This record gives sequence, structure tokens and C-alpha cells, in this order.
Amino acid sequence: MIRKMEPTLIVCGHGMVAQRFLEELMGKSSIPYRNIIVFNGESCAAYNRIQLSALLNGDADEESLALKPDIWFARHGIRVHHGEAVQAIAPDNHTVTTSTGRVYRYDALVIATGASPARLGIPGEAEWRHALPGSQRHPHPY
Repeated sequence: MIRKMEPTLIVCGHGMVAQRFLEELMGKSSIPYRNIIVFNGESCAAYNRIQLSALLNGDADEESLALKPDIWFARHGIRVHHGEAVQAIAPDNHTVTTSTGRVYRYDALVIATGASPARLGIPGEAEWRHALPGSQRHPHPY
């Protein structure tokens, strides 16, 4: 017996643009995907990077930077895999392989992995890079 698979959308990355895409998709009257999976290389959901300076200045807390609470994803049936980035894409097979080695099949794929920050070229920049969000040494993503 051949089992019909639910249409699957995979989103690679979970920054501000990926989150906006998900919000727009959830706002549609008809959503063509029953299975939506987000792979996020960071340890937490999308957050407002614009407000990082307010956080570092003490004018905001980490929770206030979150774009959507976990319950929003659950309510919309979106599975988010934090700390699990997509390592390889096989377009001919419609599969992605994640950093954990798991392989997932997709019907549609969105790549929203962001960009590398611009380098300022100032003394001490390399040292500060490891203290800012997304750094391997920093315990929080903010």
C-alpha cells in the first residue's frame, strides 16, 4: 500500500524574514501545506535583532525580543527544530539533511538563512564578534 504523504514545507533558517514569511502564510485563507517544519541553527526562535542594542543597554529583556511565543507555533502546527541547521539539500530527491544527520523530504523549500554581518574594520572587532549574538562562545542567542 502506498501511503499518501502530507504536503510538506521546509523552511531553512528562522530569522526575522523567515518569521514574517510564516506569519503571512498563516494569514492565508487556504494553506497548501499540512506539515511545516522550520530548521533553526540558533538555540531559540526568531527574535528582534534591531532591539539588541536596547537589550545590551538594559532597556529590554530577552523575552521582549521574541517575535512570537512558542504557543503560536504549536497553534499553527509548525514544528521548529532549534539548534538544528540544514547541512545539505538534495533538490532532485526533494530532501534536506540536518546537522544531526536526519533526512527530511519536502514538497516546497524556503531558504531564509540571512546574511553575514558587515565588518567595520575597527580595532578589537574580532574579540567583540565572539561576545555578540550567534557566537559559539556566547551562552544566549541575544
